[in-house]
Amino acid sequence: MFLGAGKGIPQTNFDFHDQVHGVEGNVATLVQNPRVSADPFNENRWAFTYTDDDGSKDGYIRIVTRNGTTLTFSDPYDAADSSNVGQTAPVWDVNNENKILYLYNHSGTKGRVITVSGSAGNETFSRSSAFTVSNRGYNPFQGRGAYALGTTGRWAIPYYSSNTAEIRIITVSSSGIDSRDSAGGSNAISVSQSTTNVPQIVIDPNDWTKGMLVAVNTSERFCARALTFSGTGTSATVTAGSEQLLTPNISTYGNAGGGYWASSGWQGLVSNGSGKYTAFARGGDSPHDNRIVCVAFDYDPSNTTYTLGSAHYATRNITTSTAGRFYFANNDGNLIAMVGSYGSVGGYDVTYAQTCERADNRNLTFSNATAIGNEDHTWTADTEFDIQTDDAQTCLVVVSDNSDGTNSGALSAVMWQLGGE
Repeated sequence: MFLGAGKGIPQTNFDFHDQVHGVEGNVATLVQNPRVSADPFNENRWAFTYTDDDGSKDGYIRIVTRNGTTLTFSDPYDAADSSNVGQTAPVWDVNNENKILYLYNHSGTKGRVITVSGSAGNETFSRSSAFTVSNRGYNPFQGRGAYALGTTGRWAIPYYSSNTAEIRIITVSSSGIDSRDSAGGSNAISVSQSTTNVPQIVIDPNDWTKGMLVAVNTSERFCARALTFSGTGTSATVTAGSEQLLTPNISTYGNAGGGYWASSGWQGLVSNGSGKYTAFARGGDSPHDNRIVCVAFDYDPSNTTYTLGSAHYATRNITTSTAGRFYFANNDGNLIAMVGSYGSVGGYDVTYAQTCERADNRNLTFSNATAIGNEDHTWTADTEFDIQTDDAQTCLVVVSDNSDGTNSGALSAVMWQLGGE
């Protein structure tokens, strides 16, 4: 294992932990939409959520605690207390220990605060009343679902509707969700960015009033917009700066920066520190068709200028047009975890993982892409993960799995450690 502060950056380690099957527990035999979040107060603990797809579509949450390379799981908890639950996401509260902001799709977006008590494997839970976050349906895709505006208690949630990006701002206390912005009415605030997918956002780690958004617009161009947050409670709001093409020098069919998958694609964004970002999108046309395009860039809010790095490609091509989505996570540093599917292998969308490392000059390097879990029986359409907040940079992946060849709706957990190679 590559653990402990003061030992330098760990090398990527895909043998850190064996795959654990059946982590959905005994509450379901078919599941969907697994999502993962790392506890900011406990470097050895995660939460993951999923939906029962056996018919009731209940929404469950489980806690995972690590001791060395041993994983201990809580019992599943019915976090939504509702049937017909769609996409879900848990986000550990950065302000209050043992609290999780739980978002789920149920006639729009609902939210609850989940309180966790007890020791590893013996956790108990309680939930606040359901709060209607938005009349918009919830679909977090590659993002973490909600993004803390520093320690203000406010959270930003990205949406899209009618090909336009939107953001909802909610205020959360230790006992529940208190309010939502009024600027967006019953839905969310439009930020005037065209997109056919949920945009991805991050918040500046040192200034909650600043953020960044990326999206593939309806002209198939990869774009960024700086965000500015202000206000409190129902008066909270957000504004967006002008659109910036992230690959203006790539010309496709006469359209500079075009050629990305829009409705069948995805976007990703991570913060590498204040004013520093790395963005990802799925190329759709030459020269970057069936590639993961990666761009590091800096933004100076004092003069609203972007400094773009060159476009890089991840080290393995996507092999089919039906490949699963990719997910990205980091801790506001230069090491970025990537997990997803590069395409169908033997009829299965195998789960791959690799590390992307950003240099100060905006150059990107990549470890080898390595299949994790059961290579013959995994799907990534519902994969999600997050990383630990210590120097070990441990990733927990929860993936839809078909370990016995008959049940594609089971879940497995895999741990690995990212690092430079």
